[in-house]
Amino acid sequence: MKFEDFSLSVPLLRAIRDLGFIAPTPIQEQIIPLLFSEKTDLVALAQTGTGKTAAFGLPLLHYCEGNKGLNHIRGLILTPTRELCLQISNELKNFSKYLHDLKIEAVYGGTSIENQIRALKGAPEVVCATPGRLMDLFERKAIDLSAIEVLVLDEADEMLNMGFREDIEKIIQISNPKKNIWMFSATMPADVEKLAKRYLKHPQKIQAGSVNVTASAIEHHAYMVSPKEKFFVLKRILDYYPDSYGIIFCRTKTDTQKLSDELVQAGYSADALHGDLTQSQREWVMKRFRMKSVRMLVATDVAARGIDVGNLTHVIHYQLPENPEVYTHRSGRTARAGKSGISVALYSSRDAGKFREIQRVCKFKPIEKKIPSVNEILKKQAEYHFEQLLKNKKEQKENYLALLPEAMKEALHNIDKEDLVQFYLENVLDKLKKSYEGKPENLTQEITDGKGNSRKVVFRVNLGRWDGLDYAELKHKLSEWSRVEEKHFYVRELKNTFSYVEVRSQYADEILNLNKQKIKFNDRILKVEARDLYVDKTNFHKNQKHSTRYKREKSSVLT
Repeated sequence: MKFEDFSLSVPLLRAIRDLGFIAPTPIQEQIIPLLFSEKTDLVALAQTGTGKTAAFGLPLLHYCEGNKGLNHIRGLILTPTRELCLQISNELKNFSKYLHDLKIEAVYGGTSIENQIRALKGAPEVVCATPGRLMDLFERKAIDLSAIEVLVLDEADEMLNMGFREDIEKIIQISNPKKNIWMFSATMPADVEKLAKRYLKHPQKIQAGSVNVTASAIEHHAYMVSPKEKFFVLKRILDYYPDSYGIIFCRTKTDTQKLSDELVQAGYSADALHGDLTQSQREWVMKRFRMKSVRMLVATDVAARGIDVGNLTHVIHYQLPENPEVYTHRSGRTARAGKSGISVALYSSRDAGKFREIQRVCKFKPIEKKIPSVNEILKKQAEYHFEQLLKNKKEQKENYLALLPEAMKEALHNIDKEDLVQFYLENVLDKLKKSYEGKPENLTQEITDGKGNSRKVVFRVNLGRWDGLDYAELKHKLSEWSRVEEKHFYVRELKNTFSYVEVRSQYADEILNLNKQKIKFNDRILKVEARDLYVDKTNFHKNQKHSTRYKREKSSVLT
């Protein structure tokens, strides 16, 4: 199917060709003919990046084109964020550039309301707005909604999540009762469904793809790591993918800004996008990101709504979202327009249950990855920079060798090519290598049993009751000697002359290294032996649930 197959006007088709659109997306194939053929309410379930702006934008502009000059707003589009509001209004302006005299305005918070009031006096046919700013304008009697013919609720689920329910219901109630409502949502939770049932009249229902299912072109990677080493693992991942270009997601504004600052201080090209930024700051960050002056954008979920940047290679979930559906929204920022992408989740054993639920709801199975070693990173970087060297050689525009004296040019003939490449790689890799000096070659990593459960190591320790130790004192001593925090030890059994102690596998090396220290206690040298590499904690507890010692020590078990 082509756009020419729809009943689009010549000016709209001309604009579409200018934008390079050839074939409509699946959601456009379903919605555009429907909205052209009848005036109806609509509920459309569609993920980010499916082309829904054109799906509702082209029919809306088609209606407005046929009735220009009526001096009132005919189409109103509500969006959750300023970024999305601006993005939609700009896309509609691109679609309507040959529809002369048709006006489109965007109104949103964080900028001068007086300027927006003046713009509304120009009688635009279409207004794109955030709910809060629209209500401010209505209360000032600066906008008239009594004659709108179409109300579009874009990202309806996110607007309700952000607390705009009251504003949305008020806008529906004060606007033209004969209007059509087109609701677009990535998910259909109970509150969105209630809103649709209450206000939409016999709506047509369209679903583009499976709801909450991540795109097949996305490769999902997962790293189960210790929380205290999460930042260092992130650095390893970014270094392992030197051409990465994407978004790193955090849950709060504070965490977003903190992580961005830490990345910049560590020498990475990063910036933050969150709700505390002014509109001019947001626009500046996004301009730099689109130009790739910033390669990794650290963002909150709310701030990232509406971001439409192509060619993103990675989405990194530095902190897992509270809502599983949000994981799909995040991941959908990559692998667009037929391209592939990587979605990376960093999570600890405490997040394992949440991550399993995300996988169940979003219907994907991640590849559990190992943290790249320094040598693996350097190898990957060397390959990347060598490829860049070859690429730049083909694309060179200036002959800078011509600037060298003839004697130096002749000296080049005596220099081996491998020596030149070695010199080039030394220059670009030495700094990276030095940044890892003095740090462990391999970071600790929590190992799982394949179900997200952290694996355990059980050690036999040659100390027990006859050494004057109880459960707490044994944990304290082992912590003191190994420098592993006390909370990471669980004393399973305390015998007279030996004990069994359980520790997460990530700390196994520290415990085994105690043998090398030749530690003496009560004139005996401490000895530890690894017994079980994985213990079914549930079965052990089931068998021990009636013991007094188990009840006393239960609180020390790591979850």
